[in-house]
Amino acid sequence: MSKGIWVTTHSKLAAIERGIKEQLAKHEITLGIDEIHVLGELYKNDKQKPSALARSIDKPETSFTPTIDALEREELIMRQPHPLDRRAVLICLTAKGAMFKRTISTLLAEIELNYGSK
Repeated sequence: MSKGIWVTTHSKLAAIERGIKEQLAKHEITLGIDEIHVLGELYKNDKQKPSALARSIDKPETSFTPTIDALEREELIMRQPHPLDRRAVLICLTAKGAMFKRTISTLLAEIELNYGSK
């Protein structure tokens, strides 16, 4: 009897995740995969609502706050009041976060090259 599709898929995803973590370690980056993905999205389009960022990385909005908090603790992003909606905030890159762009962009390109078509 062969492995079920779910077991095979899980094994492949686990291997990809290990590979990505190895890439992060190679660049001496201590951020998690979700944090890297958020930075990549902010490099494409800075100043986004948390809900839009969560959708862009395929995460539920209800569990996204810890990801934002982690990036804020590293001083890579900050929350700013939304200029048109006083109930909302925008997630923005800090100067430190912007300086990290080349490293993160290189890393994301390597990940895409190594794992994008698998």
